[in-house]
Amino acid sequence: MRSSSRWEVEAANPEQVCRLLAQVPILRSVTIEQGLVVIDAPHIRGRDLIHYLAQNNIWPESVRRGEEDLEHIFLRLTDKEAGL
Repeated sequence: MRSSSRWEVEAANPEQVCRLLAQVPILRSVTIEQGLVVIDAPHIRGRDLIHYLAQNNIWPESVRRGEEDLEHIFLRLTDKEAGL
């Protein structure tokens, strides 16, 4: 299963990236999962995301369109249930 709106950003300070991106109204949600900033943004391109981060002096290690397989969905849901 592929989510076309999910982006994953790996950065040295995910909390800073999350705070910055939380201010962008076009993004549906911004969370941190297993050290990655996870963004739900169906109408954003990767290069625009990278450009915005660079303008704010954040240089991510990687930005990639995320894929959720059934195992990832299960782990994400069970982490939430466990309060992790």
